[in-house]
Amino acid sequence: MLKQIRNIYVHIPFCNKKCSYCDFPVYALGHQTNLLHKQNIKDQYIDYLNKEIKYQFNQARQDLGKIQTLYFGGGTPSLLSPFQLESILNQIKSGATIDEKCEITIEIDPGTFDQQKLNAFKDLGVSRLSMGVQTLNEKEFNKLGRGHNFKDILASIEQIKKSNFKDDQVSIDLMMGLPDQTLESYEKSLRQTIEYGFGHQSFYILTLEENTPFHKKYINNQKELPITDQVANMYELTHDILTEQGFIHYEVSNYARNLELRSKHNLMYWEGDQEYLSFGCGAASYYQSMRFSRPRTLAKYYQYVDKLLVGSNQYYVQNSEYESQYDTLQTIVMCQLRKSEGLDLKKIDLYTDGRNGYKSQLIIDIQNKYGDQVSQYFTQLDENRIAFSVQGFLVSNTLISDIQLILDNIFLKNT
Repeated sequence: MLKQIRNIYVHIPFCNKKCSYCDFPVYALGHQTNLLHKQNIKDQYIDYLNKEIKYQFNQARQDLGKIQTLYFGGGTPSLLSPFQLESILNQIKSGATIDEKCEITIEIDPGTFDQQKLNAFKDLGVSRLSMGVQTLNEKEFNKLGRGHNFKDILASIEQIKKSNFKDDQVSIDLMMGLPDQTLESYEKSLRQTIEYGFGHQSFYILTLEENTPFHKKYINNQKELPITDQVANMYELTHDILTEQGFIHYEVSNYARNLELRSKHNLMYWEGDQEYLSFGCGAASYYQSMRFSRPRTLAKYYQYVDKLLVGSNQYYVQNSEYESQYDTLQTIVMCQLRKSEGLDLKKIDLYTDGRNGYKSQLIIDIQNKYGDQVSQYFTQLDENRIAFSVQGFLVSNTLISDIQLILDNIFLKNT
């Protein structure tokens, strides 16, 4: 199936400090590090990043369409200077055509930018900001090991408000399930974020990822963490309050004031079968039915790029995975069921060559498994679409796994 590349992700791994709950591929620069040394570290990374972009664009030239979304994630991309960001953008523009309506998102962290930097980013074509707030409760904040001070949050929101970005161009994140967090403290943070008037909000439940300080501290001692029912109450409260305020709950963790303000880049991921290119340390691509993740450390990433430039793709061969038509269908199930509009069952026809009975059997088997709970977990369950309710979203990982297993069994019986 011929697919054009229209979406790009660029990973900027630098942070002032790695948060206590984070397991992303990041490089902590440290607050005490000499500024010139920091600049040199970032410049070296951008040099390698641009080399990789140039090489990969040359390889994928025939498959590049007009770029519709470009996402700078991290890490903390707002640690880049406007000049450094411009260097990356220029490299991308030299090898690909950027659509005039391209959504260009950059993740920003409090304390890493001011009004002047934001305006410079906007002048370079950035059209969307995404800032991690996590909490507006100082006691909760102090547990997170963030790379900025609590006061930086409100100061940074003020800088955004003063900048040339409109409220509709800004997304902010909150977390639930944090140490010492209560339903009341969470609701206060939530209502405060709504008052800022930004167009998009994301909400994430704390996960104790392995090899993080939080995992070590809390995996066997969770007294400070809210219990599961309390986190569920936070999730439902978020839905109730935001939908009352006119937000659209369009994905498990995401809300927008209107459909146009949804994250177009993330919507691409949630289709499940859209191919995209990614660049940088730890970044994952999906191209020509191959899924591939780059090395997660700077040193190994630099080695990977150096070898690419002399014609060696050994790392790619050893670390890429082919995705079959059926694998892609299972990815579609996993991703599309995250959206409130759910799974379009025409995809089953598309990826099974229209074989009869698959959709009908899937619906029957789901109904048999969940019985009286169908109305609790699903807003739609027919041969056109499967979609979850808010209660379904709360247990979506289990539901999705069950549906994938049901689909596996159907395919095994028919092959």
